[in-house]
Amino acid sequence: MIKRLAYLFILLAIPGLSFGQELRFQRFTMEDGLSNDGTYWLESLIQDREGFMWFTTFNGLNRFDGKNFKKYQYDQNNPKGLGNNLTTAICEATDGRIWVGTNSGIYVFDPQTEAFEQLSHDPANPHSLCGNEINFIKKDRDGNMWIGTGTSGVCRWSHQTGHFDDFNGYFGSALSFFQQKNGTIWVGDFQGLHQKVDGKDEFRRIDIPEDFKRKNFQKTSGIAELPDGSLLITSRDFGLWTYNPRTQEFADLSQSFKSSILYAPNCLFADEEGKIWMGGVGEVFCYDPVTGGFKVFRHNEEAPASVPMFGLASGCFDAAGSLWFVTSGGGVIVANSPQPPFEKVGSIYPGEVIRLDEDRLLINGFDKRGIMDAQRGTLTAAGVPASLTNTWTETLALSGKNELWVQQRGESHVKVFNLKTGETRQVPGRVGWLRAGPDGRIWSGFKYFDEAVNQWVNEYPKIEGLPDSAEVGRAVVDIHFSAKNIVWLATNTGIFQYNLESKQGRKYPLYPGDGVSAEVVHKIHPGQAGRFYLITSNGMSMYDPASDRFLSFNENNGLLHNQVTTVVEDADGNAWITTTRGMHRLDLATRRFTNYDINDGLPGVNFNFQRAFRDDAGFLYFSINEELMRFHPDSLKPKEYVAPVHLLDFYLNHEKVQPGAQDSLLEKQLRFSQKIQLRHDQSDFGFSFIMPVFTKPRRWNIFTNCRPMTKTGKVQARAAKSITPICRRATTPSG
Repeated sequence: MIKRLAYLFILLAIPGLSFGQELRFQRFTMEDGLSNDGTYWLESLIQDREGFMWFTTFNGLNRFDGKNFKKYQYDQNNPKGLGNNLTTAICEATDGRIWVGTNSGIYVFDPQTEAFEQLSHDPANPHSLCGNEINFIKKDRDGNMWIGTGTSGVCRWSHQTGHFDDFNGYFGSALSFFQQKNGTIWVGDFQGLHQKVDGKDEFRRIDIPEDFKRKNFQKTSGIAELPDGSLLITSRDFGLWTYNPRTQEFADLSQSFKSSILYAPNCLFADEEGKIWMGGVGEVFCYDPVTGGFKVFRHNEEAPASVPMFGLASGCFDAAGSLWFVTSGGGVIVANSPQPPFEKVGSIYPGEVIRLDEDRLLINGFDKRGIMDAQRGTLTAAGVPASLTNTWTETLALSGKNELWVQQRGESHVKVFNLKTGETRQVPGRVGWLRAGPDGRIWSGFKYFDEAVNQWVNEYPKIEGLPDSAEVGRAVVDIHFSAKNIVWLATNTGIFQYNLESKQGRKYPLYPGDGVSAEVVHKIHPGQAGRFYLITSNGMSMYDPASDRFLSFNENNGLLHNQVTTVVEDADGNAWITTTRGMHRLDLATRRFTNYDINDGLPGVNFNFQRAFRDDAGFLYFSINEELMRFHPDSLKPKEYVAPVHLLDFYLNHEKVQPGAQDSLLEKQLRFSQKIQLRHDQSDFGFSFIMPVFTKPRRWNIFTNCRPMTKTGKVQARAAKSITPICRRATTPSG
């Protein structure tokens, strides 16, 4: 059997790092599988084109897939292995091979064969590596590799000729390399800053001011570019300064930033928005050169997710926007997605939320009530009718006459407050819940109050599946009006639509297909543009008025848990759903979920089974951990990232197949294999996958049991797939 393998891609929605928000740092150490917690102080980490993170350490090379570290270390029995554990620099070449610097030359790693090839200095070969003590390895835009050494200056490997050109006469111990947007190449060493002459294989030294030399500024260890083309430079011992190549002006910034950043010489890099990031001892510094603003993230003994108290040696951003650092003794750290900016509003359970007027919302919290300013989001008890302040209110609704209908605990009647006149009256009969219809009438169960006769009037719809007469009132747990005469009835036997004028109705089918996710419907939550949402015993269903059908969602197609607690739409029409496992954002256009849990900074996942709502400023409100919390959806807008899903290992009869071994089915690593050819009786096989998104890695094992075939027959696959996702937040299509 021939099996063709291809790369898979999953579109993730990941919040990017925000200049104004706090970051949560996670640390990986030897206890997590890292070969050593210490690293060299120069360029010590990269993300390769396949999405894997690589780290050099004092004791070998490490590849991280988001779940496990794979260590590459010296092995005297492996002639194709890494020849030196003191790894100092790393860079990915144009052909996808990984160049690893050591103090005995460069080892070039081939991901397909997992073999290393050594490049070293040969005194008899002028086109060999210029020196073996490697400080940095950098790739320019033409694909050439620039090598900085500790004692032998700088050389360049040409990807066209395949040999090295030596620039040793210009440099001492090379510390840094940078290429500007205009293509200009700069190299820093212990004597200062050097600019490559345009069109020539020559460098010219930039004369450093004498007062800079007295401060040891000439030890140029880090270079970044500012928007005006100036260079921002860190010095190895102390100092932060700028150089403008156009005006040849220098500026000392050392006194501007009272920070340990100044003692982190090479931890200097820019993000895709042009913000400059630097690392110090126990702190991370972000500078916005456009606005002049800056933010420092510091170590806090009382905050485990703050910056660890270690020197940050070098850093970078991965393709998903996560921030990585290697440290001088504390392992590897990553700044996960920033904590969602949830804000506590008050201690109240929003059972019903009613707009009293243009500016005010009345929040019914059962044991307390509050008035919220719909523009500012402030909550106060002022303005709540006095008779509501100290009594347990089970349900309330606002009629078309601006009267507040209230059912309080222990009362056999409904109180009606006229909000204009302040008058109070009573309506006989106890109700379970109250809703206002589109004509202003008040409904409960499936009866409405008729002001003309001063009594409740029952509707007895004749719909198959609904009980007759008075039993229908007890069967209906919630109602929703989608038009003047159309009412939806939520029951424990399904969802029903009823026309009050024609007295006709029908029950909607169940999921799968175009139906409701379960017969037991607990609640109806209104949406926009005619949409509404059903909370059921098996997830959630959304009514689409354009197609007159329900779209259902549960654990099978995106939700973290089937126990949904509430739903609310934001101003853009996205649905925000809470469950007992976390929060979900459903993009209705793409039907993709973005899932958030406590690891993403939620204050908890104990969302209450009450109303969520949106104020006029666009903030969304949820009740969680007995508190009313709010946040703005714009603060969580994700950065989309196409994450590769890689085939890792191939299994035959549940045993891992070793690539390149004698009689192996794999000549090279599985993810580089074009085909796997099996015999007719090799029917029990499987694969392992990895999706390297490091804040939320995802890994699968998929096994298939195929019926053995004859030599001329076809495989009849009985796919028995075992999928165990590790990722807790990923954008996954529904269906």
